[in-house]
Amino acid sequence: MAKNQIAVAMSGGVDSSVAAALLQKEGYSITGLTMVIAGSYSEGKTAKMLADAREVADFLGIEHVVIDLRKAFEEIVLSNFLAEYTAGRTPNPCIVCNKHIKFGLLLDYAREHDFPKMATGHYVRNVFDEESGLYRVYRGRDHLKDQSYMMYTFDQKQLEGIIFPLAHYTKDQVRQMAIDWQLPVALNAESQDICFIENDDYQSYMQALGDMTHVKGPIVDYQGHVIGQHEGIQNYTIGQRKGLGVALGYPAYVLQIDSQNHVVTLGPNDMLYTKNLRVKDVNWLSGSKPQDTHLLVKIRYRTKPQEATIVQYNEQDVTIKFDGLVRAITPGQSAVFYCGQELLGGGIIQD
Repeated sequence: MAKNQIAVAMSGGVDSSVAAALLQKEGYSITGLTMVIAGSYSEGKTAKMLADAREVADFLGIEHVVIDLRKAFEEIVLSNFLAEYTAGRTPNPCIVCNKHIKFGLLLDYAREHDFPKMATGHYVRNVFDEESGLYRVYRGRDHLKDQSYMMYTFDQKQLEGIIFPLAHYTKDQVRQMAIDWQLPVALNAESQDICFIENDDYQSYMQALGDMTHVKGPIVDYQGHVIGQHEGIQNYTIGQRKGLGVALGYPAYVLQIDSQNHVVTLGPNDMLYTKNLRVKDVNWLSGSKPQDTHLLVKIRYRTKPQEATIVQYNEQDVTIKFDGLVRAITPGQSAVFYCGQELLGGGIIQD
């Protein structure tokens, strides 16, 4: 296949549509790839996604290929999603999907069909460093939309096959391009919820699948006194304040979730702060740990990076100490490491 052939992962949204149009205007021959990942619990979303992606492909006059990855998504992403909630942790399914599905199986499909590169509409920079011979990932220009946090699982082979056309644009610029080019999805609202669940109602979703998170149990205060009952630990995450269903006479937050005994512990806000963090399943994009142990660390997608030091390495596990106190470290979420604007790697928060 010619070098100017590029596969574009098209979700039917504004970002991936503009990415396809932008590459086409730069002279590339584009083929749109849309992966179907959600089953019966998201039929409405899936139908709209396919219709929008197909409409954009028709508008651009490009080939559009639909790839059914529902079985793999269920076996890999959904099973992890349910297992993590059952264990009292709060997972990020987008990170698992990026690693194994979007930049795993979908990228494999593009390579198997001889596309030199696959593009997506993510706001992140992927740069080849000739001096080191490595691909390096940096935060996107629009820090409000920067999606590098979701990319820490990548290896060099994946990075070799990926381009991000929107890396140097802001969301407002991308939206304006969609309007100027009269793309059919130009005025579509941006999706903020979980892509595979209708109306973002993941509690009902898990209950319908019959998982074990809906076992009732006690709510206790930080001194161990029983103060109420809950309908299932899946309704709670560390740092949560709303929807607790009990009153302690002061603002109360979720401090701990004990999945074995189905106990949810509440307490005051100041008990949520700590300096220490353990991270498992750590991946470094370069393939090796950084020499400098003083890094910037994000513990959630929307939080600002905080200065921290890696105080202990243990194969794929690391122990981190922050320079200052950090609030509501949540097992199951990801801790992602940066050096300035460069993404170095990350892993799953253990505790």
